[in-house]
Amino acid sequence: MLSCHTLMDSWDTVNVSNSQFVSDAVACEEYDRVMPVFDDESVYVARRIEVTRRNIVLDVGTGCGLLAITAAHQARTVVGVDVNPRAVAYARKNATLNEVADRCLFLPGDLYAPVAGRTFDLIVCNPPFVPLPTGYRMFLSADGGRDGMDVVRRVIFGAPRHLPEGGRLLLLTLSLGSDARPLVFCYLRKAFAPRCARIVTTHIYDQVRIGAEPFFRLFEDVPSYPEWRGFLAQQQLTHLYYMLHEVEPHDRFEHLERHNKEPLEQTEFSGSWDGRLNRFRTWLERKRGARQREHHPPTV
Repeated sequence: MLSCHTLMDSWDTVNVSNSQFVSDAVACEEYDRVMPVFDDESVYVARRIEVTRRNIVLDVGTGCGLLAITAAHQARTVVGVDVNPRAVAYARKNATLNEVADRCLFLPGDLYAPVAGRTFDLIVCNPPFVPLPTGYRMFLSADGGRDGMDVVRRVIFGAPRHLPEGGRLLLLTLSLGSDARPLVFCYLRKAFAPRCARIVTTHIYDQVRIGAEPFFRLFEDVPSYPEWRGFLAQQQLTHLYYMLHEVEPHDRFEHLERHNKEPLEQTEFSGSWDGRLNRFRTWLERKRGARQREHHPPTV
């Protein structure tokens, strides 16, 4: 078991509302890096968690524990799951820092596997959703596969088995799509139409979608880039969307869309499409620099 002491020789500390979170430093280049908390979209989701002392909450892909710990201030019990042992160690540390360790249980494992057979009043999830060329390793916390939906699909289709009558899902996703609709819509509708649920999708940025070409070209030097572009073209995935999906019980199935009425603070790396793309660009430049150093170490 990895210890918190081993993990935290160098970390970032961020204050969110009245809570404090530690995670890997922004400059960390390890594949299993635990994503730093940016005061942006993740915090936007955290502020929309509404539970009571009777509720039991599941945070799938908990990372440093931001969503789980936010819920723990209100809920009876919170379970956070992450496939990355490094993330589980950070989440446990953060629960202690924020004095909610008695209401939090953090488990290593793949999505719903550690909670098989259990149900929860609320499932929250900020999953890996970045579309990446085949074989490209950026960060575990970002890797969504060729279309960005590898983990998202499993979260969506697994959720109904862990939600009782009256259970809710809060899911943040980036999604490729056509100029008409995001790809994630078809999975949400297929999974929840049989439950007579209401899906409310909030488009987070002022601009609902952007053409994905500038994002795609960030990966031009990756060997599998031509194959990846061929796959994307075949699937007609040409645009990017960024959304929060809230699924709740209803007397019939419906899917509503709305715009975020609380504009995010715009920074160099967050709050807008420009910031989001700049974050991707910076990650990739650091990864390239790390690979060059590995192949061409300095001579002494």
